[in-house]
Amino acid sequence: MSAELEKTFKQVQSNNSHEKMGKFAVLGATGATGRQLLNLALEQGHEIVALCRNPSTLTVNHENLQAVQADVNSSESMKAHFTGCDVIFSCLGRSGALAVREITFYSETIKCITQAMEESGVKRLVCMSSWCTDFRGRYPGSFFMEWILKPFMGLTIGRLLSDMARMEQYLMQRSQDTTCINYTVVRPPGLSNGPITDKKFFTEEGQYVTSVGYQSTYISRADVARFMLACLETQEYDKKIIAIAV
Repeated sequence: MSAELEKTFKQVQSNNSHEKMGKFAVLGATGATGRQLLNLALEQGHEIVALCRNPSTLTVNHENLQAVQADVNSSESMKAHFTGCDVIFSCLGRSGALAVREITFYSETIKCITQAMEESGVKRLVCMSSWCTDFRGRYPGSFFMEWILKPFMGLTIGRLLSDMARMEQYLMQRSQDTTCINYTVVRPPGLSNGPITDKKFFTEEGQYVTSVGYQSTYISRADVARFMLACLETQEYDKKIIAIAV
């Protein structure tokens, strides 16, 4: 990570160091990671539109927060709320542990999200997937990652990971067909409910971060939110899929 980017990540930790940058739309704001991103963005002074299936479940109250009802499976439902926003953040998630049926949630909703973005004139998207979306492939990683963790992930959340991979492929293909969508897909490892930290991020354009050990196979949701927001301060991750670790 460059010295300039490292400085950027440290700057986003200060609640008082930012002026309001613009207006963000957050999908999945009632989920565990979405709540962390929502709270951190509000602390930094941003204006937020939280698109929720049921806005009454959002317990956060803030003068810069607007909670609205929307259906992530409908571009028509989202596009009016996207209008005027600078960035769309997606922390959408589904439980896929031991799923016996094919999961299509990620690959279907991304089509609606990007269509709503194009119709409302929003170009920037930061969304979350996971390490090892291609859990069947073999990469030059450690024995633990390639022969223990990845097979375990495939057995437990394999269908979920496969659908995340379809979402990633769709974004890569769409960015080639049009200049409208500037995406960053963030691939974190396992998620914990730990606190936000000021730890250095390790990043890699790959299925996971090969330079870290097994002790880095978990990251706090708060740190994922920290990284997602910091992506706006650099062009280094534009139109890229980035695995992260701390």
